[in-house]
Amino acid sequence: MGSKSLFVIKPEGFQNRFKILQRLIDEKFDILIHKELRLNKDMAYTFYSSKDKDEPWFDDYLNHMCSGKIVVIVVEKEGDVVVKLLDLIGAKDPALAEVGSIRKEYGIPGIQKNGIYFNAVSTSTNEEMAKKDIAFFFPGRFK
Repeated sequence: MGSKSLFVIKPEGFQNRFKILQRLIDEKFDILIHKELRLNKDMAYTFYSSKDKDEPWFDDYLNHMCSGKIVVIVVEKEGDVVVKLLDLIGAKDPALAEVGSIRKEYGIPGIQKNGIYFNAVSTSTNEEMAKKDIAFFFPGRFK
């Protein structure tokens, strides 16, 4: 049994969700559970406020994340799953992301709104955050 993290396919990546899910599988991540949903403003605020509330683009980001369906996925892999996912998704800006990364392939380069990158996916950035993120979307499912 490996470590777990939350992986999110954002509204601009939703149309490619099956390709992105397949990419995770091809890279030997185990998909433990996933669901499609549309965040409302209260859910988005609760989820993101502990991470980004003081950023100048926070309200625009909430609006963006509520603008369409997303997919939240709990993935597991041996070793440090957070680091492995961050390597796989690439840099925040799809234009600067590494060739072969998910953001390079499915993000929208050059399109930013008030500091928001339309980069198709996001993931927890450390193990503690991963536990909180998973518990938010899948309460009681994982310890």
